[in-house]
Amino acid sequence: MLIVDTFNISEKDYILEYLYYSNETLKDDEDIKVLTKDSHRYFTNKEIEEYKNRRIANEFYQAFKRINRKLNYTSRIVIITIHTEAVMLACDMLKNCEYKDITDKYKEMLDYKEEHKQSTKNSDRIIKAKEILSDIINNNFQYKDIVRIENNNKIIPKQRLRNLLGIESAPNFRRDVLSKKDFKNFLDENSIENKGQNLIIHTKT
Repeated sequence: MLIVDTFNISEKDYILEYLYYSNETLKDDEDIKVLTKDSHRYFTNKEIEEYKNRRIANEFYQAFKRINRKLNYTSRIVIITIHTEAVMLACDMLKNCEYKDITDKYKEMLDYKEEHKQSTKNSDRIIKAKEILSDIINNNFQYKDIVRIENNNKIIPKQRLRNLLGIESAPNFRRDVLSKKDFKNFLDENSIENKGQNLIIHTKT
């Protein structure tokens, strides 16, 4: 079984259900205060938080029993949730339940995907930057509005190129494009000088 959606009701409903079943009363607003940590919201009131976790755990347990009603077969259940406390409580309801936390492994997968995604994005930006500069070198007119001519050299403001690449900040532009060996080699091969706030395409004589 794969559980990818956690049963949840509103925080107000958890409070009202807790008060109904416990016959307790609230003293002040601090009793229903909710905090957020690592994208997980929780009640500072330990009794209400425990009720919430047990409520979620019971839903997990009912899901288990839908595939193994008499709990007489070996089952493998994967739960994707931030409510780890509820998962532990659900495991306590089962005999011989072996719990394995794969959170760190999952985070490693996400980190790798994000890193790979960023690397691919940066590579695409370098390709795009080289295309723009090649267009200017070859006297095409698609990007002529970002060029000014001084002493027969073509001056391209870095900010204009950065904007075309969709990069918001100058430090990110330096890190993701200007500092890359592939891009530096392109500049050298085409007599393009990286100077101050500009890229200068020197006219070959």
